[in-house]
Amino acid sequence: ADLRPGDLIVFNADGNWGHVGLYIGNGQMVHAPNSRTPVETASVTSGEWSRADWMIRRVL
Repeated sequence: ADLRPGDLIVFNADGNWGHVGLYIGNGQMVHAPNSRTPVETASVTSGEWSRADWMIRRVL
C-alpha cells in the first residue's frame, strides 16, 4: 500500500498495461512519456497519472 522509492509503477494506458515509471519519493516518478519525449519526472498523486489504473511492483 505504501509506495517506496525504487518501486515500479505499471500503468494501464487505454487498456494496455505497459507504461512503467520508477517511483522516486514525494509522490513523484521518473518515466519516458513516449519514444519522442525525454525522460521526465511526473506526479503520481495528481494530474493525468493519478487518474490511470496502476499497479506497484517491488523488486527485492
